[in-house]
Amino acid sequence: MRKIEKFQFCFTTVQDIKYLIYIYIVSYCQNSHNMLVIFMKKNYAILLIWIFLTSTAPFIFFRWPGHPYKILTFISLLIMCLHLVFKNKLFIDKRLLFVISIQISYYIVLSLFYNDISNINLAVQLISLYISIVFILNFGGPQIFANSFVLVIL
Repeated sequence: MRKIEKFQFCFTTVQDIKYLIYIYIVSYCQNSHNMLVIFMKKNYAILLIWIFLTSTAPFIFFRWPGHPYKILTFISLLIMCLHLVFKNKLFIDKRLLFVISIQISYYIVLSLFYNDISNINLAVQLISLYISIVFILNFGGPQIFANSFVLVIL
């Protein structure tokens, strides 16, 4: 006999084991959902980051027909910029800004040299990357973002 959460179970049948697994999964899902809701209420900025991230490339949601991923990405970036503009003390990582500005200037020069506008899209993506990183650093930090990543994956 095993003691599991104040209950005594005798594993005599397979159905008892299936029922125990079902109870564990249901309670785990409910607890992780509640943890996610509490976490997002405390850290609304992380919710904005996740709306931005799930509307872009590594996630599959943007491939759904009729999904407004371009609008969500633009609105999220606009709200992030507004939060950053109205924040009293803004932390800007100058090393990251230097590296990204070199890449942006490379793509702009490449576009002008070859008369190809498609590389401008890459420069705009780098700008949005920098805005999202600065937003994460100013509203919560990398530790809170990493915790939210674990909660979203659960």
